[in-house]
Amino acid sequence: MRICVLSVLKEIICHVLSNDEVDELEKKTRDKYLSILQDHLLDTNAFVRSKTLQLFIALINENCLPKYKFISILNCANEKLHDKSSYVTKSAVQLIKTLIKLNPYSCDFTENILQEKLEEEKLSLNNLKQALEEKLKDTLPDDEMWSLIEPPLKLFLAENIEDILNEPNIEEHVLKIVDLPEILNKIKRLITLHKFKLASKFLLHGRATFKDEPLFILQDKENLSEYFFILLKNIWWSEKLKIKNNPEIENLTAEELSHKIFSVESRITYLQECAEYSNTIKTTLITINQLMFGNTSSESLEAIDFFATAHLFGVPNTQFAIDSMLALMYSSDTNIKEAMMNTYKKIYLDVEENKDSSDIQAVMMKILNLVKSLNVNYINAFKILLDEWIKNKTLNDDCIMILWAWLTKIVNISQEDRIVVTFLLSLLASVKPCIAQSNLDSLIQYGLCDDYNIFINTCQILKQISDDDFIRLRENHEIVNQIFSVTLKCYKESDFQMFSQVASNAVIIIYKLTTKPDCTCMMLIEKCFKLTQINKNDSSIQEGKVMTLDINLFAKFIFIIGHIALEHHNYLENYVANELIRRVKAKYEAKKLKTQKNNDENVHDSEAIEIEAINDEIRNICDRHIVSGNGMLSKFSEHVLNSCKSNNLQLRASAIITLVKFLSVSTTFCQKNLPLFIHLIENSDDSETSIDLITGFGLLVFKHPNLLEPYTDKLFGRLNDKDNKVRYSALITIVDLLRQEIIKVRGQIAGIAKLLVDENDKIKYTARQLFEVFAEKGNTLYNVLSDIISILTNPEDMIKENDFQEIMKFLLPLVNKERQIESIIDKLCMRLKESNNDEQEYYISYCLLLFKYTDKSLTKLSDNLSYYSEKLRNPKVYNNFNILISTNSRLAKPTTKEILSELTDKIEKIVQYEDFTVPLSQKSPKKRTNTEKKRTVKSTVKKYTGDEIEPLQTATRVSSRSKVKRKLLNDNKVEENNDDCDN
Repeated sequence: MRICVLSVLKEIICHVLSNDEVDELEKKTRDKYLSILQDHLLDTNAFVRSKTLQLFIALINENCLPKYKFISILNCANEKLHDKSSYVTKSAVQLIKTLIKLNPYSCDFTENILQEKLEEEKLSLNNLKQALEEKLKDTLPDDEMWSLIEPPLKLFLAENIEDILNEPNIEEHVLKIVDLPEILNKIKRLITLHKFKLASKFLLHGRATFKDEPLFILQDKENLSEYFFILLKNIWWSEKLKIKNNPEIENLTAEELSHKIFSVESRITYLQECAEYSNTIKTTLITINQLMFGNTSSESLEAIDFFATAHLFGVPNTQFAIDSMLALMYSSDTNIKEAMMNTYKKIYLDVEENKDSSDIQAVMMKILNLVKSLNVNYINAFKILLDEWIKNKTLNDDCIMILWAWLTKIVNISQEDRIVVTFLLSLLASVKPCIAQSNLDSLIQYGLCDDYNIFINTCQILKQISDDDFIRLRENHEIVNQIFSVTLKCYKESDFQMFSQVASNAVIIIYKLTTKPDCTCMMLIEKCFKLTQINKNDSSIQEGKVMTLDINLFAKFIFIIGHIALEHHNYLENYVANELIRRVKAKYEAKKLKTQKNNDENVHDSEAIEIEAINDEIRNICDRHIVSGNGMLSKFSEHVLNSCKSNNLQLRASAIITLVKFLSVSTTFCQKNLPLFIHLIENSDDSETSIDLITGFGLLVFKHPNLLEPYTDKLFGRLNDKDNKVRYSALITIVDLLRQEIIKVRGQIAGIAKLLVDENDKIKYTARQLFEVFAEKGNTLYNVLSDIISILTNPEDMIKENDFQEIMKFLLPLVNKERQIESIIDKLCMRLKESNNDEQEYYISYCLLLFKYTDKSLTKLSDNLSYYSEKLRNPKVYNNFNILISTNSRLAKPTTKEILSELTDKIEKIVQYEDFTVPLSQKSPKKRTNTEKKRTVKSTVKKYTGDEIEPLQTATRVSSRSKVKRKLLNDNKVEENNDDCDN
């Protein structure tokens, strides 16, 4: 019914109250109907709220909504984005989209442009008002006006000037206004209006701004009031007051100036409304972006369409949402994924029919601009999108040819754009590898150049060349010469960070594309080492006695030998081993064809033995003949180890990276030098070095799990580091190892639990994610929960109460299997029995509050009462059990209430017969049996006089007062004068 009435009101507004001839009464009626519609945005029914938003959309589309209502309706729509109903939020998004399409403020949405225009108009208004004041002032002579100003000015200065001068920083404030006449005019205007305090302050500010101006110089500091009067008088009569106004303004009459002021004020009001409208739109973008990643697909689809429209109409700040939309490529909902892809196609790829090369260039330039602004977190999602575009021919060969034309300088673009082109080609090559191999010559000629960013991106393109159908290049090929040239130049000229990227990519390409890559890399090492020597022509070198090295170049040298070791290991394990195994399989495949009729099983056994022998030989070479024994890089091992102890930070950091690579390559080298690595990870103070060591530890655990397993506590120890980056790096490494089940932890998991209350939000969020994953993996969380509670409640290293409660509030609700809950309750009750520390008892009993109890688990808790009966003398423990009973009594079933009643009886009997006293305020809550007003009872417990326990109101069962309560009442009457505790 309400929807029907509101629809009728909308029709009346559209067809009766929106023509050009409506009178004032009809306008008031229209506004009243609009207010009724607006009020129903707060209707209790979601369908009514949604329909009301749709009616406003219809009013706007039919141009029946007054302009002054747009901002109000926009604010209402912004509020409805937070509505609990998806119908309402979807309609709110549609309404905001309509308000953007039919924007009544035709100005640019850009905030900076609006502010500039607003400042210009305000300055113009100020000048007009000053000119008008001058015109009006001319009606009264200056002498007469000053005679009216002088007496009150002298009186004010005599009474207040010292207070003004004593205000903090009053004489240090420098005005942003740099025009002296403007400041003098402002002071005179304030004096004329008898605003003497403000005039005095501006005088002091003017002194700080124009220190050499005679009108502001204070000579007599003894009689301040008299001298300030002279300064203000001189300014009032000064000839420097004339502002450089527009001649047109000076020639206007007072009436014309008034009309001009009215016009400027109208423009200012319009611009202020534009700014408010734009700012409100800006706030909606964040909320709608959150809806795009919500759980409701209809909201996500509506949000995607909204941002497509907002981008089309040039709404600022939408690019962040367009970029984040890429994450929807991982969505399992095909409709959402399809909508996202269509939006990107519409924004970046759509061109007119009969497109020519200029249209394609425009499209590719759009994509280049997208890649420029792309966040690194969305690179992989963008790769998936490129793959889809290539598969369905949305991004065709003509588009890719434009990129090659830009790279090879057939079409001129800026150097910055060429860098982005190579990066985009590297992304395309990752989804379409044939791009790289078919354009090898162009990549060598134009990609492997002295621009290091282009060189790095080109190497990423070449890395995508498939091994299957590629014939490796000889060691004297042009590609090797180009790589050597760029790498050696970078070795001499660039900083360490740039060289590390260039060198690592260069070594990868040498091992990827050339024959005898080990020999080629040894040649590169030799050339680098010669450049590192300072006194290379000295006779002492030739005699083999002394060698002086450039320490910065030596740091680069140490880095490159480490990466060569790693790539040589990968080359042997992947390419060489696979090639040898392929040949063995080919050989035995022929034998199998010959012996197929005989069905000889020996052939199969021989093949397996030979393949295993190849794998063993490769492992042996990697272990003993790369960095150990007489291996190709073994002679550098000692230099790497010594450099790890260097005082030069860059050399030490480089050596640590290389040490990790050497350790990962060889088990023998790892066994021998692991103590040094562990020493470094324990004692490193530099955050960047610590992060490298932590990352290296994760790599080594993966490569040598048996060797590193005894030292995992060193990795967990880094979770307590003071540096946020180090803690986060340690957490990420541990999370990765746990998810791959490379390490298994028990006690150390408490270190991660402490991070649930870390000061850094990113660390806290990552820790929460890990435990949520544990909760989904069967018994994983259950298996470690007992250890977490045990360590966090250790009296020797107990964490803060608030932190413990927050951790447990997050962890314990994640356990939702009834058998697991019962088992944990058993363990907690046993821990209560064994505890001898009051705080530990309180912490453990607090954990019992956080479970979602069933009748079975409550029975388990009641049956275990004997374990914790002695601990009820602790007021905090007792109070926790009262809270537990009260909480579970609310809306409980009769059977549950019966169990709770039984538990309450057991607790009362313990209190009654045991030789200890519990404050009455902590007794298990009961219903009153009479209506007589109870006296306020004050009680004390000598052992816990400092603990306040909040009284509970929830009743569990009907019961008469027990003898122990009457005894407590009598005891408390005696003690109430000594110590008071609230009930």
